[in-house]
Amino acid sequence: MSESSTAEPILLRPVELINLLQLSRAQVYLMLASGEIPSIKIGRLRRIRRRDLEEWLSRSQGAA
Repeated sequence: MSESSTAEPILLRPVELINLLQLSRAQVYLMLASGEIPSIKIGRLRRIRRRDLEEWLSRSQGAA
């Protein structure tokens, strides 16, 4: 049996990113639109790869 239902999702929705980073909706969407936070578009939907988010966070911590 697959344990995919208990695994963390590979793609995050912007609302999940808002909750994880504790930033405002406007700030997250600005960061996504500018490319500061890497994301992909699937049709009209914006999704964030968990792997890209983790790499972005690592780079951001290193720059601070």
